Amino acid sequence: DFCVTTRTPLSEWMSHLYENDVDLVEGPVDRTGSAGPITSLYVRDPDRNLVEIAYYDDEMICEGLSKTVLKNGSGARPNTGDTVTLHATGYVENHASHFWSTQDVGQKPFSF
Repeated sequence: DFCVTTRTPLSEWMSHLYENDVDLVEGPVDRTGSAGPITSLYVRDPDRNLVEIAYYDDEMICEGLSKTVLKNGSGARPNTGDTVTLHATGYVENHASHFWSTQDVGQKPFSF
């Protein structure tokens, strides 16, 4: 048995599974993942392993920490093995002011 996380809404997964005659074992159900609340679907793979398809609420990463995409990138979607670079900014609640940013003097963007 194994779990995969997805950024695709589970409603799209449910449609895809239905269109491909894949039976749902259970779901959608609310669970707790390693990084916070998730909603999961459960299916069986061809070898009968239980597969959990888990979707994290994009706004809540873990207790007290959330993320908001202020501007989506416009470049090509990266491929496996590509290096991506991004900027990040930490804000206090309600985006009143930031406490750290990769765009601050002496900082640089993340590359991974």
